[in-house]
Amino acid sequence: MIKKIIICSFFTVFLALALLESGTSLSYWHSNESKSAYGNLTESEVCIKNMQERNVPIGRVNESFHEAAQLYEAQLALELKANKANYKLIYVYSDSICSIRDESFRVLDEMSVFLEAYNETSKEVNLSSMNSEYNGILRSFQEERFEETSILIDKAYTRISEIESSQTTLNVFYRNTKNNIRDFFTENWRYIFIISGGILVALVIFWKTIRRINLKVKLQNLEIRKKALNNLIKKIQQQYFDLKNISEMEYTVKLQTFNEMILNLNRQIPELQEEIARLNLRVRSRKVFKKN
Repeated sequence: MIKKIIICSFFTVFLALALLESGTSLSYWHSNESKSAYGNLTESEVCIKNMQERNVPIGRVNESFHEAAQLYEAQLALELKANKANYKLIYVYSDSICSIRDESFRVLDEMSVFLEAYNETSKEVNLSSMNSEYNGILRSFQEERFEETSILIDKAYTRISEIESSQTTLNVFYRNTKNNIRDFFTENWRYIFIISGGILVALVIFWKTIRRINLKVKLQNLEIRKKALNNLIKKIQQQYFDLKNISEMEYTVKLQTFNEMILNLNRQIPELQEEIARLNLRVRSRKVFKKN
């Protein structure tokens, strides 16, 4: 008789464990609270499958689901041992998962509209300056920061409007400027031609005079530089011979440098003087020719 009781008890426990292992967590051995929590878990699993069907990233909700499932198993084990179980956090996890699903779907639809608007606008407006904002929206969605994605989309719309407005203003300005310039030349081309011709003739007539003035200015600059170098030489000679506040090496190096610079100027000065003389000769020859 005892053997029969033991065998029956063993069979009963085995059957209960088998039902539990097979997922029949809603069997009549469990409390109503555990059954309700299990129902929430099942519902949250459906929410995750919905997200997978729409190709929404599920890393965030998947982690929450696994934590909820582990918590459920722990509380169920307590319940089976006749201890007090608490399934409240499971409801929190499940509600959060389905809320994230709803938010992700809303943002996904919002992002689809944005991408369509972005692509259409990019056909007429250069949006390359907001590549970072565009990539940031896609990255935030893939990283499951759905709330942030919505905010970034709103900012991107504002940015598109700013770019579109600025480029439209620039295009209008360009067209108006282009038209005004074209109209100005169309209406005043005779005057422009006469003035340009007069300037060209004046340049031809006075070119040699202008050239001579330019050469004289260059010659004057060279003379000024040469005078400054001679003054520097006198100064270092006074420092070395009279004041004796510079070394012989410093004096030698500076003197050599200044002399080389003067030598270079002395080569340039005769060339300029010769060119000025040639221009003066041509001007005098032209005057004599006109008198004759």
